[in-house]
Amino acid sequence: MQFDLALDPSGRSATFSVCGELDLYTSADLHAGIDALAAAAAQLTAVILDLQAVTFADSSALHMLLRLHQFLGDRLVIRTSAAVHRVLEVSGLLATFTVA
Repeated sequence: MQFDLALDPSGRSATFSVCGELDLYTSADLHAGIDALAAAAAQLTAVILDLQAVTFADSSALHMLLRLHQFLGDRLVIRTSAAVHRVLEVSGLLATFTVA
């Protein structure tokens, strides 16, 4: 799993991109990226979580998404892959998030 955090030039929004599998095995690495995002989140008006390159997601991914949603609320926008969209749909959490 790979991730990348990019702030826009104004520093008002961020894009957090994730590639690969989101599961229990990769969650420790992802939490490090989330911590970096949290450090910048106070001044952000929008956070785009780009999960379009995620090929597999399990309950660890759902936990991470819910954690981000609690922290960011309506500032969080998710771009999903088919795998992530399906997990959100089956879990009944799709309506919880702003999905682009």
